[in-house]
Amino acid sequence: MNKRNIIIISIVFISLITLFIVKTFIQNENKPISFTDLKTQYNYIKTSSKPSIIIFSFDADCCENTKKFFNDYNSMARKLMKNYEGKFISLFNNELKYRF
Repeated sequence: MNKRNIIIISIVFISLITLFIVKTFIQNENKPISFTDLKTQYNYIKTSSKPSIIIFSFDADCCENTKKFFNDYNSMARKLMKNYEGKFISLFNNELKYRF
């Protein structure tokens, strides 16, 4: 092996190690929020360094069309949260006790 090949292999190796370290650090920040209090959850995402998505919803079952609308909305919101799981901190609020 010549010197150029050794340098290329070394750069690739160092890049892989750096990627592993960064990924491990980011995964620690991606732990799911397990708080039950809305204010605690909000303060957590407000102080986080990552961007956040806050989604408010409502389970309405007064009539069939309204229930279908909110079921579709909730499934689209959860899909959006899943798609951006590693890039954003998400808060999905679908509880009546937190109505403003």
